[in-house]
Amino acid sequence: MEKVRGILIGRMQPVHNGHIEVIKKTLEEVDEIVIGIGSAQKSHELKDPFTAGERVVMLTQALIENNIDPGSYYIIPMEDINFNAIWVAHVKMMTPPFSVVYSGNSLVKQLFYEEGFEVRNPPLYDRMNLSGTEIRRRMLEDENWQELVPQATIDVIEEINGVERLKNLAIKEISEKKKKKMVVRVIEAKEDKVTMADLIADLKKSNKVDYSGAIFTFEGIVRGKEENMNLEKLILTTPDKEKTLKDIETIIEDAKIKFNVFEISVIHYIGEFYTGDSLFLVAVLGGHRGESLDALREVIEKVKYDVEFKKEEISDNGTKTILAGG
Repeated sequence: MEKVRGILIGRMQPVHNGHIEVIKKTLEEVDEIVIGIGSAQKSHELKDPFTAGERVVMLTQALIENNIDPGSYYIIPMEDINFNAIWVAHVKMMTPPFSVVYSGNSLVKQLFYEEGFEVRNPPLYDRMNLSGTEIRRRMLEDENWQELVPQATIDVIEEINGVERLKNLAIKEISEKKKKKMVVRVIEAKEDKVTMADLIADLKKSNKVDYSGAIFTFEGIVRGKEENMNLEKLILTTPDKEKTLKDIETIIEDAKIKFNVFEISVIHYIGEFYTGDSLFLVAVLGGHRGESLDALREVIEKVKYDVEFKKEEISDNGTKTILAGG
């Protein structure tokens, strides 16, 4: 009988108990599993502090600790690429053949589904506490992160002085943020709101304000009615929040140079929204109204069409999905 092989991809920054439980439960459904170490090219960043090699050691030793048969899995570092249309082909090229894909990411699921793969949700675990974000937060706050990870992860982090590395990266990021005049954030809807007044107040702190003659702003909100459609709820997501943030920053820097404006700030919300909720804020500080307005238009259009978002409109007519950018 032919073996059933599945694939599971995660950044694993760092490897934690949730990863191990998911792998165990997945191996109850398939004979073998390909474990992709995602964003393998990233390290020494606040959200991605550990190298692919360090993560491979964490995971390999943790699976041994848990008596998981080494013949039942393949650990493969996988670098990101920025083209969704060829991403599945990229994954297939890097891995042994597989037939089942485990992912909770809606975009990943859609891409593999379109290529004919069976797609399943990974087994559930305590996502609230067992997350890389929570573990890194505890490291920075000197709280007990060790209870959330296998001994192998503790050993690797202690060997490389990983907590000290993370704290140094946090200091570096804070320093870099202080140097930046622009405000660019991608915020979950449930987080604290940033208003247009906040953006304007921040722009007026610029050392270029004495040379400025205009501030132009834009606020995109949820439209509740269209012809033959009454919106009940809108869900806006992005597959890679960090990449989305960097893409928006690039758009802003390009617009500042192209139109010779002083500062541009952007807030983009993701999550669940209802009629009238704010989705997208842009504020531009410039010397004159013409170039400031042109810069505003450019940022609005490029963020709308070039940055990767998935919009699900849930209405009395059903659900409509719109993919943008990427």
